[in-house]
Amino acid sequence: MKIACRKLNLTESELKSKLTNLYNDKLYSINMICNELKLSYSSVRSLLKECEIKKRQITKTPQTMRYGRSKFYEIYGFKTETDLRENLINQYHNNKLSQPLIAKKFGCTVGQISKQFRLLNIQTRSFSEGNELNIRENVIITHEQQQIINGALLGDGGLTRRKFVADFSYTCKHKSIVEDLQNRLPFEYCPIYTRIKPKKNGELSANHDLNTHGYKQLAVLYDKWYPKGIKIVPSDIRLTPLVCYWWYLGDGTTCKNELRLCTQGFDPAYVEFLISLFPVQAKIRFANKLPYIAILTDYMMDFLLYIGPCKHINLKHRWILKYGCNKNSIRTIEYKDLSGIN
Repeated sequence: MKIACRKLNLTESELKSKLTNLYNDKLYSINMICNELKLSYSSVRSLLKECEIKKRQITKTPQTMRYGRSKFYEIYGFKTETDLRENLINQYHNNKLSQPLIAKKFGCTVGQISKQFRLLNIQTRSFSEGNELNIRENVIITHEQQQIINGALLGDGGLTRRKFVADFSYTCKHKSIVEDLQNRLPFEYCPIYTRIKPKKNGELSANHDLNTHGYKQLAVLYDKWYPKGIKIVPSDIRLTPLVCYWWYLGDGTTCKNELRLCTQGFDPAYVEFLISLFPVQAKIRFANKLPYIAILTDYMMDFLLYIGPCKHINLKHRWILKYGCNKNSIRTIEYKDLSGIN
């Protein structure tokens, strides 16, 4: 709840009051509350449970929430069913939006929109027509953007294959980094979703997920990075400063006397290949039998100078080097700030 309160700039009592008003008084569905508060479905469900707001009985739920026809158009601001039908036809056939995107605009479920399509006798697209719309061929990925994608894929990024296309996804707990990535990518539609989940100590943590639509160019990348459905390191990859920067953002960490790049998801042979391309001297090490790349003391500064200053203040601490030593049995640690952020 604390993370949601900070995001919405509300106190816990104000948030509980707002949720009670939306759910019990205005009879909003959970999807409508998600649209109102800009939170994920699972986050709203967790908040309702945490605020001890009891689930509505089916008899108290408006007919439209139960996929009915009665007054659906009134709830969403239309005077007649004809106005609703024209709006749906315009969004679906003229603007080429899918039913899930229309549902997101309305703040309701896909099932509700599908029901209205059937009741209002709106012709839907065939499977092949839908696939053609999902294939976007006009995107141009520049050399710089390709380097960013490669760095993200080495870290917390991923690709998901569909029949003709593939989607790119990226996850980070710092929303500003995900938003910056969103602005740097060439894809016209890549929304960010926030997931709030409890930790083992009872506190809540937030992760921010970026997901693109499907593109043919990403399908080519998928075949290169996932040739047999398992992520590998392509043989033609180059560890440029920009690739290493975005890789370090996702999988880098600082320890006393070494920097680490987490590569536990890769086979050790691919980790050795990455080390052979590395701009500074590095070693493969293992934690719980899983490999990671260690940049030792003498080369930490060289690596940070290679990738350049930190451009994201949330991760400034990764550009502050820790040098530890023992003098007369007294442990001392010296810090050197290379972040470039005051």
